[in-house]
Amino acid sequence: ARHSTAVVPEGFVISEKVFCFVFALELLMRIIAYRGHFFSETGIFWGVFEVTVVGMQLVEELMMLIWARGRSATEADMSFMRLTRILRLVRILRVLRIIRFMDELRGLVVSILNSMRSLFWTLSLLLLLIYGIG
Repeated sequence: ARHSTAVVPEGFVISEKVFCFVFALELLMRIIAYRGHFFSETGIFWGVFEVTVVGMQLVEELMMLIWARGRSATEADMSFMRLTRILRLVRILRVLRIIRFMDELRGLVVSILNSMRSLFWTLSLLLLLIYGIG
């Protein structure tokens, strides 16, 4: 970011709250569906990980609500903002759980990445040929 600002666009705030609600609702529905077998069906590691990430997201949203009511918009508590940014970064790890189920997609992405060297040399030769003819 070239120009740091303390003002977060309203669209980002709304989308963050929507995603928080959707993730919490999804987790709640899965816990209700699996009942006592939630951790055994999803795997103990992934179950605990998902509950932790969604719980941290809910705590972050609650902290933001409390912080917004307790302070004016012009005052900035930077340590609080750093904590919320760290909590947001941890949520990215949730994608690892999804990647586990997509072996075909992972194979396709690996194949594309492995073919980049050949693609580079093919494009180089093609540009050399076009330059030579032109």
